[in-house]
Amino acid sequence: MSTSASIRKEGAILYGEAFHSKELAPGLKLERAKGAIRLFMDARNAASSEGDGEAWVYATKNHGMTSSMLASTKEFTGRLGSEMVYYYFKEGLSFLTEAYVNGKRLVLATEWYAKLENMFLSVIESAVEYIIDQSEDWRFRCAKLSQLLPSAQASDSTSAHLHVKMASEMMKHTIVCSEQGDYREASSTLHEMYQPLNFARQLLQRLPEQLRPISITAELEDIEHSQRRYLCRVTSAQCRGQAETLEDELLLDNEELNMDLAMIILDLYSQALLAARSALDGEACLESEARAAAGIGTFHHLVLKNEERGHTHLFHAVQLADTITHTAGGAFFNKPWYQKAKTVIEEYRKKRLSFDQAAIAKQRAPTLENLKPQLTAIAASIAAFSGKSYK
Repeated sequence: MSTSASIRKEGAILYGEAFHSKELAPGLKLERAKGAIRLFMDARNAASSEGDGEAWVYATKNHGMTSSMLASTKEFTGRLGSEMVYYYFKEGLSFLTEAYVNGKRLVLATEWYAKLENMFLSVIESAVEYIIDQSEDWRFRCAKLSQLLPSAQASDSTSAHLHVKMASEMMKHTIVCSEQGDYREASSTLHEMYQPLNFARQLLQRLPEQLRPISITAELEDIEHSQRRYLCRVTSAQCRGQAETLEDELLLDNEELNMDLAMIILDLYSQALLAARSALDGEACLESEARAAAGIGTFHHLVLKNEERGHTHLFHAVQLADTITHTAGGAFFNKPWYQKAKTVIEEYRKKRLSFDQAAIAKQRAPTLENLKPQLTAIAASIAAFSGKSYK
């Protein structure tokens, strides 16, 4: 009668032929992989009959590893079809998780756990890569990733990894929506991100700090950072967009200025400014702040006729844009809001210069009037002197 160990060796031979042979045709390799999975299941059952917990864990791990490799190998995915690929990803995670949990009870070598942790990471990355190739719809991708969660629920780190990947897909969609100006959809997606991010954070906190995978923790922190930035940017853009729409309505009205509506517009621009500065970690979205400041400045200058206050905000907007240009390489010279701000600032400068020159002339007028006789005499002397001809 075959033992669990001997059956596992037979499975290992088929595994090698399936994934490392260069001579077999893809169809034969696929059959070898499926045969290996069957043998590893037989080895697992034999280990249960023998009462050998360690052999059971090894067979379970091999079953999960083979299923994961089958789903991850592009040579096979086309032949399997998407439903079977998802099935093998789920099977792989499920069996690897069982091996991991039961292996801890046996206190196996530390290297064995580390290898298995890396295997989890690899499976998730392969699943994400496959799912991304299947659809550009972020909801489809997140739904498929969420279907893997039950298979990995016994492993906090693997479950956290899946939640981080779902949040990552949401973040990608947010960036696209933001670039296209669809701020409502971007805002909705950013708020939906809280659920997977919170779950991932809670799952990682269950683990001792030294056992939290560095790559997952780093990716989680990076996504949270991006979420904060885009929440500031999108909220600011929404408030600014509402202000600009109402400003157009205000300027189309030929009647006297509606001060109630003007104050609402100014309040929306102020909200946009505050939102740009509202990141929890103290960072600011400088471009959003610059655009909001430009909106406030232009509104004060052109609508409320408060030119001095308008100049202050516009000058601040231009300074922020110049800062971004020098530190991050942003270019705003062709942006309508930047050009408008520069134009209004230049008009204010010329008007101020003209006003200052007129004020100086007015201040000098009495003194010039008192000196007029002396100046006239001097001018006459110069004229007489320059008229002499020396021979």
